Amino acid sequence: MTTNRIVRSAAAGAALLGSIAGLPYLLLSYVGNPIPSTMPSPARFVWWLRSGQFDDHAAVAILAYVLWACWAVFTVQVAVQLPGVLRAAWCVRGGGVAEPRTRSLLTGGAAQALLAALLITLLAPRAALAATGKAAASGPMSARPVAVATQFPGDSMTTGTETTGERVHMVVPGDTLWDIAALHLGDPERWPEIYAQNVGLPQPDGQVLTNPDVILPGWQLSMPVVTSGRGAPVSPPPLHGHVPSQQSARSADSLRTASESKRVAPRDRVAVDLGADGYVGIGLAAGIAAALTVSRLRRRARGRCNFPIPLDTQSDERVSGTLAELERAHLLTLAPPDHGYIQDEDDPYLTEWVAAEQPVPVHRPTDNYGLPMLRAASEQELVATRRALEAPTSLSWGTSAGGRPVAFPVDDDMANGMAVEGDGAEAALRALIVAASATEGVPECGTATRVITTAAVMKRIFGAVELPHVPRLRINEDVDSVLDVVEDEVAERRSLLRTLGLRNAAEVRRFKPDHLMQPLLLVVQPSQEHAVRLTDVIEAGRGLDINAVVLGAFGEGSALTVAADGGAAFPGEHTSVLDGARLFHLSAEAAHDALNEIFCHGPVTESSPDPVPEMPTQRTPERAPTLTRDRELLPPVRLEVFDGLGVVVDGNDMIGRFRARLRTLMSYLAVHRDGATRPYLLEEICALEVTEKTRRKLSTELNEIRKILRDAVPAVADAMILDDDPRTQRLRFDATIVTTDMELFTRLLADANSACEADRVELLTEAIRLYRGPVLPTMDADWIEPVREQQRRHALDAHHELVRLIETEDPTYAIHLLGQALDVDPFNIEAHQRLMSSYGAMGNRNKVRQVFELLDYRMGQLDDEVDVESRKLYEQITGGMSVAER
Repeated sequence: MTTNRIVRSAAAGAALLGSIAGLPYLLLSYVGNPIPSTMPSPARFVWWLRSGQFDDHAAVAILAYVLWACWAVFTVQVAVQLPGVLRAAWCVRGGGVAEPRTRSLLTGGAAQALLAALLITLLAPRAALAATGKAAASGPMSARPVAVATQFPGDSMTTGTETTGERVHMVVPGDTLWDIAALHLGDPERWPEIYAQNVGLPQPDGQVLTNPDVILPGWQLSMPVVTSGRGAPVSPPPLHGHVPSQQSARSADSLRTASESKRVAPRDRVAVDLGADGYVGIGLAAGIAAALTVSRLRRRARGRCNFPIPLDTQSDERVSGTLAELERAHLLTLAPPDHGYIQDEDDPYLTEWVAAEQPVPVHRPTDNYGLPMLRAASEQELVATRRALEAPTSLSWGTSAGGRPVAFPVDDDMANGMAVEGDGAEAALRALIVAASATEGVPECGTATRVITTAAVMKRIFGAVELPHVPRLRINEDVDSVLDVVEDEVAERRSLLRTLGLRNAAEVRRFKPDHLMQPLLLVVQPSQEHAVRLTDVIEAGRGLDINAVVLGAFGEGSALTVAADGGAAFPGEHTSVLDGARLFHLSAEAAHDALNEIFCHGPVTESSPDPVPEMPTQRTPERAPTLTRDRELLPPVRLEVFDGLGVVVDGNDMIGRFRARLRTLMSYLAVHRDGATRPYLLEEICALEVTEKTRRKLSTELNEIRKILRDAVPAVADAMILDDDPRTQRLRFDATIVTTDMELFTRLLADANSACEADRVELLTEAIRLYRGPVLPTMDADWIEPVREQQRRHALDAHHELVRLIETEDPTYAIHLLGQALDVDPFNIEAHQRLMSSYGAMGNRNKVRQVFELLDYRMGQLDDEVDVESRKLYEQITGGMSVAER
């Protein structure tokens, strides 16, 4: 019984008790005995009626007699109605619906209502309660339609197929979804089911349901109908009698289990199913994402400026295939709800009811030259970059039967080594080695697991393909040489333990973490002659973070059989967390691609350094040049994507009026001005299945965007704002109503490409004023990364070209622009080189040294070194001055 039912029953009982016992008690206490000691004479009555003079005592007495009469009638009605209400309560308890009773006397309705509220609430099942109450109360005065269907404990929309059209509720003034759910579903707390079934559906007045708090009179709301397992709707019971026993005996537990089974959002996954390519942990996905990030940064660092700026060139930053799937899986774990990706099935309206923020005036801080201040955005991006280069250091075997990760090593199972065999043994070890290679990220910190194995094992696991050099993977020729290395490692670790006065590797990690004792994994396929020596090495490595996995049978170790799909099992009665688990496994092709991405990078293109320019005359303007000629009239709404999403209308930013899910949709459409079809849009940013439900939700959210923008700009109240071609389903913003700062930025660069040098300075200056930072920097999504890098490249090209145009006339402003260029891309080598050249032309060798040290630090963050070209330039400018020299 719920709290609401207890409260309703208690209130009805208190009212009933107060009416039957409380009223007599009050009358006797304050008025007295209702039977008078002497009766007034008839003459006295005549005098009262003629004179109209009643004393207070007489008035009170008359009122008391009236109340006593009402009490008597009410008490009689309670006695009369009690048997019928009891029968109705037991009827509802059995699953039926009570027959409405005739109210014969004045107070019959009140008596019946109180008795029903008390007894039926106590006796009837929760699901049938409201339906019975409404059916019994239906009469000529009822304005709402009543439809009764059998309800069972635990029923919800997810327990059966929903059908529409059989039951429709016409909204009348005063209706709420809470009341409608109580009327039709028997439980007001099931109002979200009605909302989910009707959200986005067109209503007779042309509007759609988008807000569960707003339903309008005349709307027709379809009621969910729970169907049987065969797909046929459950028929309503007759008004007289009971529900057949086979229906009332349905298992509430099974229905509840079905309704509570929820899909895990991708951000909460611990593994990624790659289909034919394997099944891997989310840690490997993080390692692959870090490797892809460092590859992009290294390519970006060596990019050269271009003019004319190639605006039509498509960015090639986005990878494809298995690596793309792994990177997307990792990014999904980083994305907050509805931010960058939409991956939650639950209706966002149920969890995101917050007050919309008021528009705020737009204020963009600028420096002394009128340029945007990029330093804060650059520092935030560097922090995000360092995070993106990291990866977990722990390893996992796979996932348990309960879906939880199984950490590697499993101490009890690996005390004597572990023998892995079966059809899936090679694929499981392949995934383990690749995962160990991808841990830590960049740069290496010395805490990840190192792997040592033989060439024969690598050939069996990875095939006869050439593998890249893997720093944490050591491949020796034979088993003897591998055992030699491990024995030396055991001796060194024991010596370290004696020096530190500790007992094992776990104590080193806890008490002396500055002394590295890197985990070591030995993977071999020994012959019989190596069995004794291998056993001794495994025993010596206990407590030293040295573990061994044997490919094939091994008498001393635990034997784990791995099926082709990764299923693991121990023979006999051995019990382990690995028993019944699904081990991570990887195809040879996917493993080779992953290792190539992690450890192979393109060659560095070396070229001659730029000559050191002569010292020019200096001029320091108070502000940079500005564009003076008139520009075309801009649309009333401007979406800003540089340094975060903004929606600017009449100089005010109204982004606070949009929910996170709407911001994600607007962000995608803002950076893809050509739009996208609905299915592609759902697949690109929604980690959900494309179903009718998700399509309706998308339509609802698009309508919500339109409504907010129409309210903000009354002049476009009748416009679509979002073009929606019913034939192609391609969605995009109406260019006459909505523009973006990225679109204006691109337009200025296009004009600069074809303008003369005098106009080009003004156009480029106005363009770089629009670039306030990376595109949507807080969104971690694979669909935004190519656009972000493309616009960064355009901004960097604009800075370099503007420097070329003004450096001879104004070197101070040129140096300021090059500093801005380093904020645009802190890793770009050419920007560092040009800044060193500019400082060298001014004779400031200390500044040259500082720029070179900064470049060396940035390359170190990428686990790279300063290129030869930059070193030659530094030596040419400084005459070989040491970096440490002041």
